[in-house]
Amino acid sequence: TLYALMQEHQYEYVTLLEIGTTVESGATVVVVNDEHDYRLIEAPANVKGRLENAYVPMVVQSYRDRLATAEGTAQLLKIDVSIPRDTDLIMLRSKAPIKMAEHYLQAHQEVVKLLQQDHQRESMLLKRRVERELDRAKMEVDRLQDQRNELKAELEQIKIQEKLLQDQLKELQEAIADARERRTKALTEIHDANDGILMMMVENELQRYLERVNRIEERLQIELPKNRLRLENQLKQNQRQLEIQNKLIEDYQLRLDNFRDTQMILPPHQSAEPVSGGKMIIIALSVVLGGMLGLISTFINEFRRRFRMALQESSKS
Repeated sequence: TLYALMQEHQYEYVTLLEIGTTVESGATVVVVNDEHDYRLIEAPANVKGRLENAYVPMVVQSYRDRLATAEGTAQLLKIDVSIPRDTDLIMLRSKAPIKMAEHYLQAHQEVVKLLQQDHQRESMLLKRRVERELDRAKMEVDRLQDQRNELKAELEQIKIQEKLLQDQLKELQEAIADARERRTKALTEIHDANDGILMMMVENELQRYLERVNRIEERLQIELPKNRLRLENQLKQNQRQLEIQNKLIEDYQLRLDNFRDTQMILPPHQSAEPVSGGKMIIIALSVVLGGMLGLISTFINEFRRRFRMALQESSKS
């Protein structure tokens, strides 16, 4: 009973962590949503190992030294790390008397802080890398947009050239018709050498017109269509590259928007009721066990008494 009176209620101290996420490739996939894989910054098993082998021992040793200095005796805190079944969460759990509540709650908080600082460094590196990729993609979009504007301007120039050439062709055709008419008239009016020279001049003029027509038609039918096709193909390629870069920008922005830091979804807290070691339970058990031992002792003493009496009577007879 004295031992029972000296026992203290044991309370449970629990903290629940959610590991931060990103959509950066190469991390641990946790959820697939549409076309994007949302990923953990670090696998739960790795987090558990890091806590058990590094952060928890570090904090426990720190509190052992602090409690030894403050209270004169070294006390070793105990913090268990687990992964609740079918989750990607991390749980810290401890059991201790209520007088240790403040120490355990603070110790849990310090363990979490160490992990958060580590994950924040990793997240920052990932964010900076994604931000650089995003900036590069935006610069490429600007370059492609400038190129697109230049290609469109060149296509407009081709339209203008076509209009000018068609106008020139129309004028040449009128000039050719006039020259042919003058040649026909000259053929009927050749009387001397001067008329022959005039006839040759008309022929030369007509020949120049025809050569110019051939050059203009070649440009209208071959050169300009070829240039137009080249520019249109470049525009299509430009459009494809723009779509690729815009998709990259969307993905990079999504990554940045979906960075979530490691956080406590259940901060360090103490259970409302004791989980073990209550005084009344121990006292009750002590009373029951004491009573049972008393009855057994009585039966044994009575058996011994009767056995001795039987032996005495046997010896007398």
